[in-house]
Amino acid sequence: MLYTLPKEVDYNPLLPDLPKKGWKYALHVHKNKNGTHYDVGLAPPNQIIAYAWSTKTLPFKNTNVKAYRTRDKLREDLDFDGTFLNRHGYHRKKLLTKDDINDVFVDELGINFTTAEGKFRIENVKGKKYIIRGLDE
Repeated sequence: MLYTLPKEVDYNPLLPDLPKKGWKYALHVHKNKNGTHYDVGLAPPNQIIAYAWSTKTLPFKNTNVKAYRTRDKLREDLDFDGTFLNRHGYHRKKLLTKDDINDVFVDELGINFTTAEGKFRIENVKGKKYIIRGLDE
């Protein structure tokens, strides 16, 4: 079962002093009443939360895709694969990939990280609007 954090901790800030090693990464495809989208999750080491973004387009190397910051998840939710029920009905979340990542850099505008698929930057545009940039190697 996928759990939601209490409302008062929906959106934790990305702090520049977060460690560079020991992060967890996951990419899910998520089907719900609004259609299909992708969920990107990044969990800092030694924390129960995972930062989360949603995008309609799968991020790849050398692409820029629009993303939306969603409510933080629990770190353990990054491993979830299956069907769950919430107040909006049943949802299907399929785990496409997960990885332990050790090359993370957070600054005041976003976060850089490297997965098996390549190097990425999730950059804040305004409010909850972000761009996921697939960077050159």
